[in-house]
This record gives sequence, structure tokens and C-alpha cells, in this order.
Amino acid sequence: MTLDDTQWPRFQVFKQDRPDLPFENAGSVHAPDAEMALQNARDVFVRRPECSGLWVVLADEIHAGPAVAGEGSGEERQDTSRGTIEPYLAFQKREQRGTHVYRGTVEASNPTQALSLARSTLTEPDGPGLVWWVCAARSVLRNDPQEAESMFEPARGKLYRQPSFYRTDSLMRAIKARKRREKGTSQ
Repeated sequence: MTLDDTQWPRFQVFKQDRPDLPFENAGSVHAPDAEMALQNARDVFVRRPECSGLWVVLADEIHAGPAVAGEGSGEERQDTSRGTIEPYLAFQKREQRGTHVYRGTVEASNPTQALSLARSTLTEPDGPGLVWWVCAARSVLRNDPQEAESMFEPARGKLYRQPSFYRTDSLMRAIKARKRREKGTSQ
């Protein structure tokens, strides 16, 4: 972040509703670091339970590619040099209105190789979907499962209410009408 920047870095948030469901892209938050991003993600995306886990990753660490290799992705021009093999998390978006869903982990030496491996080993039998995201597992901050209860339990006891529940709009109209009447009688 430079002095000219007006926003903190963007972190992508992945939420798991229940332990038996995969992590899904929930959206993004801005934060100065990953720890604060995890707290912001909890405050923004766990207002309505259920939630059993959160992951955050710096958006710049996510590498995207089309479901089918070579579809204008530029992958053929990317560096494919060998590096240290490490785990990459792979997320797939299957349909236009859907979201990226965690599909599994692949071992690769770079993001290009991880995308290729994800496509070939993690694709569902009913089709390749639309887009893949991969990120190095080391770049993901996960909530501690031991702290899940203290992190997510407070939201369970809070009711979610629509803005219309608070009657603010009608109260503001009444205040404005009263001020107009007072202004009209004082002239």
C-alpha cells in the first residue's frame, strides 16, 4: 500500500455454512492484514447463521483461468518453470449465477500448473463449469476450529431483521412534516 492508496487491500472470503458442505466464495472485504480481514469477514458474512468456517486470501494471490485450457487465458505464455511443489486450493464456478466452490487441493509448482491439474483432476463428471480459481494454501488464513464457537456463536442468538422493521423511514417523514408545519406557522 502506498501513500496514494485510499483503500486497504482486498481479501476474498470463503465461507462454510456447515461442516458437511464445501467452502464457497462469500464476497470480499478490505483490511490492512489477513487477521483483520478474517474479523471483518465474520462481521459482514456471519450475520445470518449458519457458519462453521471462514477462509480469507489476498485477492491478488488468486489466479483465475477458464474451465477449458487455452480459451484466451494466455496460459501458454505464462511461466511454467519448475519451483517448489506446494499445495494449491482450487475453486470452481460451475454456472453463471453461481459462486466459486472449493473443489479440492492439488500439488503444483506454480499457479499455471495448479490450474491445469485442477481442471484435469477435480472437474465434475457433468461438465467443466466456467472458471477456476487457484491460490497457494500458504496464502490462506483460516479461522481456528478450536475458536469456532466463540467466533460464530454470538451471531446465532441475534435475530436478523429487515430494515423496514425499525420504522426509521416513517419516523423521519413524521419529523420532517412536523418541522414543515412549525416553519409554516412561524412565518
